[in-house]
Formats: sequence, structure tokens, C-alpha cells
Amino acid sequence: MDELTSILAEQSVLCHIQITANHISYVNSAFAKLTGYSCEELKLMSSADLQDLVHPSYRNLHPWCISDEFVSTEPNHQEFVLIRKDGCLVDVESFSKTIFDDGVKSVVTILFDISERHRFEQAKDAMLDITKEATETISIASLLKKIHTHLYKLIDASNFYVALYDEKTALYYFPYAIDDQDDDFSPQPLKGSLTDYVRRTGKPMLIDDEKHRELAESGEVGYVGPDSPLWMGAPLVTRTGIIGVVAAQWYQVPTKGHKADLDLLSYVSKHIAWAIERKRADAFLRESERKYRTVSERALLYLDLMGHDIRNQLQVAVGATELLKLKHHETDFISTLDMILLALENCLSVISQIKATEYLMDLELTQTEIGKILRESVDYMLQNYPQVEIDLKIPSDEFYIWADRFLGLLFRNIMENAVVHNNSNQIRLWVSLKQEHDGYSITIEDNGPGIPKKRTSLLFDKKRRYGGVGLHQSKHIVDKYNGTIDIINCTEDIPKRGTRVKIWFPMMSHSDSMTDI
Repeated sequence: MDELTSILAEQSVLCHIQITANHISYVNSAFAKLTGYSCEELKLMSSADLQDLVHPSYRNLHPWCISDEFVSTEPNHQEFVLIRKDGCLVDVESFSKTIFDDGVKSVVTILFDISERHRFEQAKDAMLDITKEATETISIASLLKKIHTHLYKLIDASNFYVALYDEKTALYYFPYAIDDQDDDFSPQPLKGSLTDYVRRTGKPMLIDDEKHRELAESGEVGYVGPDSPLWMGAPLVTRTGIIGVVAAQWYQVPTKGHKADLDLLSYVSKHIAWAIERKRADAFLRESERKYRTVSERALLYLDLMGHDIRNQLQVAVGATELLKLKHHETDFISTLDMILLALENCLSVISQIKATEYLMDLELTQTEIGKILRESVDYMLQNYPQVEIDLKIPSDEFYIWADRFLGLLFRNIMENAVVHNNSNQIRLWVSLKQEHDGYSITIEDNGPGIPKKRTSLLFDKKRRYGGVGLHQSKHIVDKYNGTIDIINCTEDIPKRGTRVKIWFPMMSHSDSMTDI
């Protein structure tokens, strides 16, 4: 090797070695640092000694390309494991090439330390496994144990814990922890600890004795838990903020890693945070579903009690009142009994209305023609309320939406509500259907007393309950069909000129499928 080439090689961060006549004729300081031997020690080695630096599993590859048969002007590429002087293993990548200087054959090899690259490739594979495992129905503790097993293959994580912070209690909880010298992982504040410091700053930290002392002197941290000469931690960052810290610590300073281990832990922390967030979301969803089922079951129980037990008692009361009417003929007494009967019949009517939509959310939506259902609803009104005049305007075209058998109940509820609350001498309704804004609108107007403007916006308010059972049922039905319902006075300036109810449903295209609903 000429002088200029030697100078360049010596300054290079790449590992250079040249083998001539089965001995090392040149080696740079980068190669010496990689192997742990001095340049002088390496130059005394024979080719057989050099082969001993290769892990036995890779010696058959002959990575140094020093056989007499090897002659190549193109670089020969290999990946193998090198054994350092201290016994540690290093993953390397090599490129070897034959050169001739005054007819003397030499093999020049350049090496790269690819240990970190391999570690992160392994970490990537491990995180894919973690992602897969996070989708399985296992607890957070079980998942973290599996994550620790993966991580332990990459770094010395003998003493490892995950601390989750609860904002309400200001305590740290430990869903997973393993430690040689500390067995107290009960919920605790950890104020002044390195764990709390990493959570507050949101930055991954590698802290040795000196750094710990600096932070303590500045008042940032104190000394919490067993003393460890090396500690590292990374924040668990989710979309909603920092939920805790993942950390590892050593009671004897490790011989290698350090900064690279922190980079790896930071990488892993992102996947741990994602996995915990997913598990929490799954747990929240399951709990919500459990509560919904409980509430639903209770509601159905009370509905059954109302529909059976209470209805039976009301019918007994109605029968007893009717008997009293037959036995007594005083006008005032009869008038009082009529009031009682009316109240009882109204109670029975409310129960019947509530029972009518008991299975509203259970029915699947099907293709439904609005005009047909609207005509049937008007016919029902004319048969049951012959004193009412209804002006119906429906186009000849067929208008289809996604609906179910409750569509007719919706129309009847609105029309009956308009009739029951109308004290006009001649009750009239105007019912129309037309296409409007990528959907269909149904308008039902009456000539009743109208509704005070300040109350129209509160009719569907469940807390105020200005609207009756029928109106609230109608709102639930419209919501199921992804429609809208609005109630306004026919004449805004004169509230005693009737009420207009406008219902709108989205148009159903032929390409729609029930999976889109």
C-alpha cells in the first residue's frame, strides 16, 4: 500500500485490512478498535489466527478470501460475525478484492460494523410481532410481558418496568415490572424520581451517576428507589398525551450499548404506547358495551312491567270505574268518573305508544317506497278520524328510501298529534311529498293553534319533555333513517295559524348497499 493510500485509510472510519502472503501487511486503527486488538497485535497474526476471529458458524464462508484460488477484481461481499478480543460478538459486512503490487498478490478487505443495523431490523420484526399480539384479546400485563421478552433479545433489559401515570390520583401504576433489587411496585407518586422527570420533560434520557448528581443538584430530581449507576427511560406518547414511562436500569454498568440502547428503547416505547392505547380503547369499548347492555336490559324490563303489570292494573281500574258508573247516576259523580276514565285511558294509550317502537333498533332497513306508505297513513287517518279533511299531494313517481315498518307509525304520529291538539271547528291537514336536495321531503301542515316559537326548538329536548311520546318516537325513527325533522309555525308572525312539520330523508341510489347504512 502506497503512502497516500495508507494515510487515507488511517483517517477513515471504515475498517481496512490487507493480507499478503498469509500475513496482515496493513491494518488501520478503525479495524483495531473494532476487534479490540492493537494494530501491533494484529500484524503479528497469521491468516489462521485471523480466521479464528470469525465465529465458527461463518468460517466455512472464508470471509477473508485468503485462499490461493481466490482472485477477483470485483469486490466479494460477505456478512459474518466477528469475535472481539473481549469475547463480544460483532455483526460485520465485508468487501474483499484482490490486488497485485509488483506481481505480489494481496487481498484488501473493508469492513462495516452492522450490529446496530441488525438490531434495528430485529427490533422492527419484534415490533411487527408486538403489533400482531396487541390485536389479540390479552391483558395489558400479558402483552407487556411479551414485549419485554422481545426487548430482552435486543438489549440487557433484566431490570425493566412500565409506569403508567394517573392524572386524577397523581400516582404511577405498574402493569408490568421486573427488578433484581426492587420489589415495591405498588401505586406511588414517584415525585422527584427519574421516571417522573422523563414524563414531565417528554424526552428519552440516559442517566449515569454523574448526570443524576447534576440533576439532583439543580433540584430537578431526587434519589428515589435503589441506587443504580445507569438508568434509561423513554416517555410513552399517545395521541392524547404522555401516559407514562418505560424504563430499564442496571446495578452494574454494562460493558456496551448505552446510547444505542436508548435509541432502541425510544423506538420500542412508541409501539408500547400504541399497544397500551389500543388495549385501553378495547377495554373502554367492552365496558361501554357492557353498560349499554345493562341499561338496555333494565329498560326492557321496565317496559315489560309497564306493558304487562301496570297495564293490567289500569285495566282493572277502568273496569271498576265503569261499574261505578252503572250504579250511580248523579251528574257530578258521573262527571268525576269520566275524568278518571279519561286519565286511565290516556295512561293505557301512552303505554301502547311506548310498546309500539319496542323493537325499533332491531329491525334492518329495507328498500321502501314513501308514497305508498304515506297514502296508507292518510287512509288510516280518514278511517279513524272521519271529521278531518286531508289534502294529499303525491307525485306519480316512486320515491325510495331505506326504512322499515315504523315509517307508517312516524306519519300517523305526526298527523294524529296535529288532530288531537286542534280545536278548530273544521280540522284540516295538508300533506305533500316532493324531491328536494338529494332526498325527499314530506310536509304535514294543520290549521290548529300553532306552537309558541320559543317552544318549537325544545319539542325534541329529552330533558324538557315539551313534546309527547309520539313526537319523541318520531324523532327516533327519523334519526334511524338518517333524516331530519323540523317543526315551525305556518306563519312565523302569527303563531295561531297552524303548524308545519317538515321531514326529510336522503335519496336511495341503486348502488346503495345495506353495508353502507
